[in-house]
Amino acid sequence: MATSHHQAVESPANGRKSPESQIATDLPLVVSDLDFNEATFFAVYCFIRNFVGASVSCTATIDTKIEHALDVVKNHLTHAVRLEVEELKVKINELVDRISYLEYENDLLRANVAPDVLANLENNGENK
Repeated sequence: MATSHHQAVESPANGRKSPESQIATDLPLVVSDLDFNEATFFAVYCFIRNFVGASVSCTATIDTKIEHALDVVKNHLTHAVRLEVEELKVKINELVDRISYLEYENDLLRANVAPDVLANLENNGENK
């Protein structure tokens, strides 16, 4: 990472501003005569690998949490739907029982009513 000139560029935090630091105000101190050897590059490589590895495992953790949340929601909805289905089955059975009773009552009343009343009921039913 050696540059063609040997001038250091100070960051604005040190209070001295050079033309280069005015262009890149957020850059840290860059010195061209630093000794970048294999150990330095290896250390940077390890740092980046650990950082990227952490973000990958973090992503995997987030994916796992999302998957778990979706499973919880799915289980909750499935449970809620099952409860609703059971309630509807009970209500349907109650309505079927009510229909059976009303049909029985209707048959009983028709059997014991005077024929002229029954004819009147049938005529009213046809007019509607």
